[in-house]
Amino acid sequence: MIKRSLYSLIGLMIGMTLSGSLLAQKKIPSSFCLHPAEKRLADSINNIRLSQGKKALQLSVSLSFVARAHVADLLNNHPDTSICNLSSWSDKGPWKACCYNPYVVNHNGMWEKPKELTNYPYRGY
Repeated sequence: MIKRSLYSLIGLMIGMTLSGSLLAQKKIPSSFCLHPAEKRLADSINNIRLSQGKKALQLSVSLSFVARAHVADLLNNHPDTSICNLSSWSDKGPWKACCYNPYVVNHNGMWEKPKELTNYPYRGY
């Protein structure tokens, strides 16, 4: 349960961005929406930011969609084994697999996922 919560936190943090549209992208299913727990987590993160004098982050539909897909991939397919870390993606979905590790620097597998899975025009970090 703790591992799942950690993955969800990581996923939602990936899905939060300073610039993002609340309009659904055409590659995202129209039924996609945040789970109440995801919204509570986003609100909690923003409350902490505001208490520290930072601006609240706007949620991006595209990045939230990619984050949820990434968390599901991590939980179901475990691409984060051996030398691959939590930024890796398996070969078991409608995306390009990538093994991300600090020894072989290839950020594109992670950076390009938002463009690959949605119409989001920027890199993901």
